[in-house]
Amino acid sequence: MAKTKNKSTFCDLGQGASADHAARIRTAIDVAGADICRAAYYAPGSIVPVVKSLKDYYSAYDRTKAKTDTLKRAFGAISPAWKNAPVYPLVLAYAADKETQSNLLQDFAGKKYVYKIPMCFESIAADALTFDRVLRFLKFLESDIGDVAHDILGHICKEERLKTILECRTDKWTLEATSQIVGITRERIRQVENRISRIFNVLSRQGSRILWLVSAALGGATIIGEDDFFGAINSATDEKTAKTIYHLLCIAVEGSECHSYNENLRIFIIGEGDNENMKKMVEQLPDGVMDVPRMEAIIKELSQKGNCSHELTKKTIESRYVRSGNFYFDKRLRLSDMCDYIMERYYPCGINPHNGSEIEKFKKHINNIFGEGKFSGGDRALEARIAGMGVLCDSGTYIHKKYVNIPDKLIAKIDRFIKSSPKPSITYSELFERFEEELINTSIDNKHYLHGILRAHLKNKYKFERSYISKSYKS
Repeated sequence: MAKTKNKSTFCDLGQGASADHAARIRTAIDVAGADICRAAYYAPGSIVPVVKSLKDYYSAYDRTKAKTDTLKRAFGAISPAWKNAPVYPLVLAYAADKETQSNLLQDFAGKKYVYKIPMCFESIAADALTFDRVLRFLKFLESDIGDVAHDILGHICKEERLKTILECRTDKWTLEATSQIVGITRERIRQVENRISRIFNVLSRQGSRILWLVSAALGGATIIGEDDFFGAINSATDEKTAKTIYHLLCIAVEGSECHSYNENLRIFIIGEGDNENMKKMVEQLPDGVMDVPRMEAIIKELSQKGNCSHELTKKTIESRYVRSGNFYFDKRLRLSDMCDYIMERYYPCGINPHNGSEIEKFKKHINNIFGEGKFSGGDRALEARIAGMGVLCDSGTYIHKKYVNIPDKLIAKIDRFIKSSPKPSITYSELFERFEEELINTSIDNKHYLHGILRAHLKNKYKFERSYISKSYKS
């Protein structure tokens, strides 16, 4: 009965009070609960520890909220260039040591892009060291590539002579021409350029900061081609500054463990990667021509095998092969390679190289696929190459070996017949008549074709004349 009375009395607390006071009592009941409010009414001393703990809680909450708000303001001040950029390359641009890089990546709890970082702010604000580390990183992001580039060049070009030398060398002036402009010797120009390179290495941590920022602007690319580089940096600064930074990166790359420059491919490679191993694998690829689907399959296979990016593999491939339309061909392409590809693709029934109109068509195919000027020889050289690499399949007609269909067992049988014959020579007509029935299921349908196929398989055993085989070994 007393419990009911207490409850009734407590519920009547708001009676006679102002509407505002009554509303606050109801809110207190909703937030803290009826038991806490009842204790506060009947025994105020009993809830002092509770009030103290709540005060401590709200003090900590206020401090965390203040830090969270600081992080939000810092995030709002970062360069628009980085809002949608990946986190990883920006962390590597900011920090040189592995520990800081690792800590920052852990602070962001696997968030891949910068715009997702605020999702981690409450947990970051709860720890003082983490808060300070992340806040410094966000301050770094207030600068874009252009700001960093101009700051570096501002330090390098404090002396007018250094600025002039750097501008001349960036514009591909020779040491001699530069020395005449500046009024010092070529050797002194070289020494000054080495000094500039050293300053640049110190300021940009061997160029890696600039390159990682470019990587971030390119969505995280670790293979940065010349066009990609200028496309990313030109959007943040002027063309002259971009060219100067590119020149500095090229001359300051030696000794860097963070990045390398491939002069042949005209690409920067940042981060870890086995470029030399990839080069060796590409060198082992066959000479000749490959269509795009086949080459794309090779690129995919090599990138997985060599643990390299698809982009690096493709760039390395393109250092050896040239793409023309739907085909890749080796830069070391020989006439025999071109003839082999054209014969296989366009002449499944063979070609007569002594036919002038056929040769003209053949040359057009070469120009269309491999480009004008790839074949500069005369018709006779082309005729000889087609006849030398093709298989005679009719009178004066040669076919690609791919279209030849004859079992090795039948070749061996004909070889044994020739050896066992008492005649010193055997005509192709005689051989064709002897094996005509067995040749029905092959592509050999005339004596000329048999001549061509036997010559291709047995050229080191017999002497092949126009109409017969001589059993005398070739000298």
